[in-house]
Amino acid sequence: MKKIKFKKISFRRDIRRGLVVLFCIMMVFSICITAVAYQKDTTADETVDVYTYSQSGLFDFTFNLGNNSVYNKTSIKPEQDVVFRKIVDSIDASFTYAYRGDEDAETRGEYLLKARVVTDLWEKEYTLAPKTEFVSTTSTANFTVSFPINITFYENVVVEINDEIGIRAKDPVLSLNCKIIVHSDYLKGIVYDSFSHSLNISLYEDVIEFDGDFFQSVAGSRTGMQQVFLQNVIDERNMWSIASVSFFMLFICFVFGTGSIVEQRSRIEKMFRKIKKKYGDRIVETGEVPTIAEANTIVVRSFDDLMKASEELGKPVIQYTPTENQGEKQMFYVFDETVNYKYEMPNGEKVKRVAICPQCQSKNIYEAYPGEKVLVTCPNCGNKGIVSSEQECQKKNRSTKKAKSKAGITDLVKHIKSKMKKKKDF
Repeated sequence: MKKIKFKKISFRRDIRRGLVVLFCIMMVFSICITAVAYQKDTTADETVDVYTYSQSGLFDFTFNLGNNSVYNKTSIKPEQDVVFRKIVDSIDASFTYAYRGDEDAETRGEYLLKARVVTDLWEKEYTLAPKTEFVSTTSTANFTVSFPINITFYENVVVEINDEIGIRAKDPVLSLNCKIIVHSDYLKGIVYDSFSHSLNISLYEDVIEFDGDFFQSVAGSRTGMQQVFLQNVIDERNMWSIASVSFFMLFICFVFGTGSIVEQRSRIEKMFRKIKKKYGDRIVETGEVPTIAEANTIVVRSFDDLMKASEELGKPVIQYTPTENQGEKQMFYVFDETVNYKYEMPNGEKVKRVAICPQCQSKNIYEAYPGEKVLVTCPNCGNKGIVSSEQECQKKNRSTKKAKSKAGITDLVKHIKSKMKKKKDF
C-alpha cells in the first residue's frame, strides 16, 4: 500500500511564530472563560408569584315602570334605556361578588351592604344587607345579594331633614356600597384582602343617572422564593467549551501542519547585518558615490580598522549602498581633511555550480555567490535541499588533491617496478 505523504504549509518564521502565539492566546482565553462559566450556578432563587387571585363586583338594576306611553314594556335596564323618574314605580337591585384563585383553597369571607343619602351638608346611612359570611373550598367563591330600592323613601328623607334644619341641602345622591373581607388559605400561604364597590344614584332629578361603574375588578398575588433553572448558564458553558476545543485543535493542527521558511543569508549579508547591529548608530547612509581623490585614500583591510580610524578622528562612517542592478560593492568611508579611509565589503560574483540530488542522483545546475547557501529543488523528483557553493569548491579541491595523490602513488609504483626489472636483468 502506498504511503500518503502530507506536505506542510510553509510560512515565514516570524509570521508563523506570531500565528502560533495568537492561537495560543485565543486557546488560553477561551479555557479561562470556560472555567469561569463552570463556576456559575445553574439555579437561582427568584421572587415569583406563588398564588394569584382576582375579585370582582357587579351592581345590577331593574326599573319597574308604571303606565306610560314611552316604553312598551314593564321594566327597563339603566344601561339600555333612559330612566325617567316619573314613570318609575320601584327598583329591584342586586350585587354579585366573585373570587377566583389559581388553585383550590379554603376561602372564607363576609360582606356588608349599605346605602347612604349624601348631600353637600349632611349624610345619613342605612343597612341594606347585614354582615353575612360566605365559605368555599374550591378555587372560586361568590355570592349574590338582592335588595329593593325605594327611591321615594330616600327622597322623602331629604325633604324631612331639610325641613328640620331649615336649610335646603344641595346635590342629594343615594350611594350604594358593598364591602367584602376575604380570607383564603391556599397550599403555600394565606391571603387577607378586602374589596369595596360603590355606585351613586341621583335624587330629585327628572332622569335617574348613575355615577360610577356597574362592574369593577381587581387582581392580587402573593410572592415567594422559588428555585429556577438558568438555561443561559448551560448555553454559555457549551459555547465556550466548544470554542476551547476548537482553538486547541487549530493550535495543534497549525503547529504540526505548518513549517517555517528558513531565510538563508550569505556570508556577506551576515557580515553586513553584524556591522549594522554593532555600529549602526555611527553610520550615515548615502545613495550616491562620494567623490574622493584616490591618491589621498587609504584602503583598510577590515571594518574594525575603519572604526578605529573613525574613533581616532572623531568622524562618522559614510556608507554607500548600491542598487541591486548595479552589481557594485558596499563601500564605507571616513573622511579627514587630508587623508580618506575606505573599506570595501567584498561581494563576489555569481558562479555556476552543480549539485547532485541524493535521491535520484540527477545533476542540478544553480548560480550563487561564493560562500552563499542556496535552496535547490530537483526538477526530476522534487527533492529540496540547501547547498553551499563554498562546499562545492572544497569538494572539488579535495577531489583534485585526491586525484593528484593517486597519480603520484601510481608513478611511484611504476618507478619501483622498473628498478626491480633492471636489477633482475643484470
